[in-house]
Amino acid sequence: MAAKIVQVLAFMLAISTALALTCYKCDSSENKLCSYGISSFTYNTVDCNEEFGGGALTSWIPKQCVKLVAQDKDGNEHIARGCMPHTGGACSSIAKALSFFSSVEGDIKDMNCYPCDSDKCNSAPKLTYTFLGVIMAAVVFMLM
Repeated sequence: MAAKIVQVLAFMLAISTALALTCYKCDSSENKLCSYGISSFTYNTVDCNEEFGGGALTSWIPKQCVKLVAQDKDGNEHIARGCMPHTGGACSSIAKALSFFSSVEGDIKDMNCYPCDSDKCNSAPKLTYTFLGVIMAAVVFMLM
């Protein structure tokens, strides 16, 4: 019986390790570079399992990386990056419950969520990198 318990615990540990997700974590109200996806190499990263306690129970909850773009009542844009439980469409509600923008003065008027499910996927849209690559290729072509 004890051998079965050890096997189950080893299996749970293997699964929780396999489900580990690393996300960028920053807030533009604390670090202005957080607003720019191209500067992602300056962002802190966080293991989502550790972010939510790292226990055996929380490791089974699916998580996702997220980029949140909010606008306050004065029209100022705020960006936060981090991880949260997989929301299934309730991203904004969960972001408010987790107080992603607690350091922002005043009320958040509008919030958009951009969730993703792979390591460090919450830096910038892939279009930015593609566009940057096209511009760089054009400059190299013009210099030749």
